[in-house]
This record gives sequence, structure tokens and C-alpha cells, in this order.
Amino acid sequence: MIIQIKIIKNLGVFNDYTVNNSLSDFAKFNLIYGWNGTGKTTLSELFTAFKGDALEAHPGHEYKITSDNVVYSHNKPYEKNIRVFNQN
Repeated sequence: MIIQIKIIKNLGVFNDYTVNNSLSDFAKFNLIYGWNGTGKTTLSELFTAFKGDALEAHPGHEYKITSDNVVYSHNKPYEKNIRVFNQN
């Protein structure tokens, strides 16, 4: 299970994101909501990239996530299934 997103770079509104330690870790199910233009769709696109898929709209993106004490990144795809439900 993904525990935390550590960094996101070159990805829309997440041009230079680093984790805020006051944020709670992810749980088994997570709901992401917010105003239009705040990055919800961009974040859902990032979740699809965790499996190693390229994001054509965001070449050169980078990320680091933690899962079960392992760090995954744009160079090391996440091994487990992720389900994203959005309009796309």
C-alpha cells in the first residue's frame, strides 16, 4: 500500500512538491477532492504513472513514493495494482 508521496516534480501544479510532514499517511481507501484547478486530475494521472506508464502531457516528470518501507520512483515502477476512479 502506498504510504506517502515524497516528491513530485515537473507535473502541472505539482512543479516542485515535497511532502509536508503534517499530512496524514494514505489509508487503504482515499478520497481526494478540491476546487477546480487544484490538481486532482493531475494527481490521478500521476497514480497511473506509478506502474511505469509515460505521461505524454508531462515529459520529464519525477516522483518518489513510499510503500512498505520501500521507495519507488519514476525509475522504479510500483509493483502493486492501483485503481483510480475519475472522469477519464
